[in-house]
Amino acid sequence: MSFFLIDWVVGIGKALISLPGAIVEGVGDFIDDPIGCVGNLFTGAIGLAEDLATGIWNTITQDPACLMCVGSAYYWAMVKEMTKAKAMKLITSESDCIGRRQELLDELFDGVDIPGHKTFWNCACHMAFSEAATPAAIAGAETCGATVFALSADDQITGVPAAVSAFPGRLDFLARGTDDTVLHKCYNQGRGWHPSNEGWSSLGGTIQQPPAIISWGADRLDLFVCGGDRCLWHKCYNGQGGWYPSEQGWNSLGGQLCSAPSVATWGPNTLHIVARSIDSSVHYIGYNGDTWSGWRSLAGSTTHIPKIVAWGGGRLDVFARGSDGDCWHRGFEGGWAPDWDSLGGGPLAAAPSVASFAPGRLDVVIRKGSDLFHKCYNLNGGWYPAGTDWSYMGSGVRGMPCIISNGPGRLLIVARGEKGNVLFKSYTEGKGWYPGEQEWKSLGGNISGSPTLVAWGPEYLGVLARGKSGGIWYKDYNRGAGWIKKWINLGGDTR
Repeated sequence: MSFFLIDWVVGIGKALISLPGAIVEGVGDFIDDPIGCVGNLFTGAIGLAEDLATGIWNTITQDPACLMCVGSAYYWAMVKEMTKAKAMKLITSESDCIGRRQELLDELFDGVDIPGHKTFWNCACHMAFSEAATPAAIAGAETCGATVFALSADDQITGVPAAVSAFPGRLDFLARGTDDTVLHKCYNQGRGWHPSNEGWSSLGGTIQQPPAIISWGADRLDLFVCGGDRCLWHKCYNGQGGWYPSEQGWNSLGGQLCSAPSVATWGPNTLHIVARSIDSSVHYIGYNGDTWSGWRSLAGSTTHIPKIVAWGGGRLDVFARGSDGDCWHRGFEGGWAPDWDSLGGGPLAAAPSVASFAPGRLDVVIRKGSDLFHKCYNLNGGWYPAGTDWSYMGSGVRGMPCIISNGPGRLLIVARGEKGNVLFKSYTEGKGWYPGEQEWKSLGGNISGSPTLVAWGPEYLGVLARGKSGGIWYKDYNRGAGWIKKWINLGGDTR
């Protein structure tokens, strides 16, 4: 989409502030699914389109590179206004911007507010203080901020928590606090939750995205975050020495990122991290137990968090949503593959999710609209379905799906349902999908973010997600006892 349209679009965004409430009733749906919102977000959008220049409207809604709607126009209008306010020193920090919301509404938008505005506002404030929100970047952004908002909706605003089990009987959870610090909570079998059932410990930091956590062995944790400076920051824990560099301290690994990191390990003393850079390409950094590799660009043009997985020593696979909406893949085995290969599936509505339950096996799930799709790879048989085809796995899905393995031949998937509940299904090799390939088991709940799975073996499984009030809620499964009936409130003040 040529950028002559942006100022016109921004004008629509400002005009939208004064439109009747009926037109903005679907803001929540837009936050869930910005890419698919043109047809179902604003009930008055069709009438509005008829009153506007039909040719320009068609350019907006039909240009696949733009994925645009009135809602993202409104968001992008605020990004421009926040960036101007930053340049005029009306605001000096992201927190100042959020804290002075009403004052800035009076200054910039004549004091007018609309339903759902606060969510747009917080995201616009975040974007205004990112490296990507320079006036030049705004003036040349061909996606008009739609893909930025798509990332922000699930991966910044709703604060996807992270979880890992270093050994059976141990769980560690991370979340992004409302003060942008990293919050931590752990569970030890027989001793319960630390620091308390609803308490969380602050690990410091100033982060822009949800944190990531991984364990390469018993009593070892490695934490990664995208910091307020857009660099990757790292800290680690071992049972003998505690937190390094300290409980509140972090080490910078550099980089210029605009997504949360994704991390994998193929054994002790190995770490492999990918993230989306501010130039929209995928960047990689690795650790061999002694030194960090330094950043390397894996090229590509992405719009969401890339995901990395290791199926065994010396093998890595990275998956990302390309700027064309398809799922793209690049592998490493003795060296990176020459280029990315397209697996199709587009337009993806969120980042893909990947797991491996055995050497030579990959399972990828994607969301397209409200539908879930699956594709697997076997070393001897290649991709199934072949080419750019995917298997349909059911509908009613929102947010980012999560897939993990809790043992050989085992897969587990959770996703947020359309009513805010958690949807679950599992796969056992030789038995197939439960409750069915296209069916889901509802675990209940009332969540606002995308759920996360954690397992300490085939006997135990847990799911956690951010609730509507900002706290983290948890539900677990024990083989023999099944799922507990009620969700457990783990507290926390997160975003």
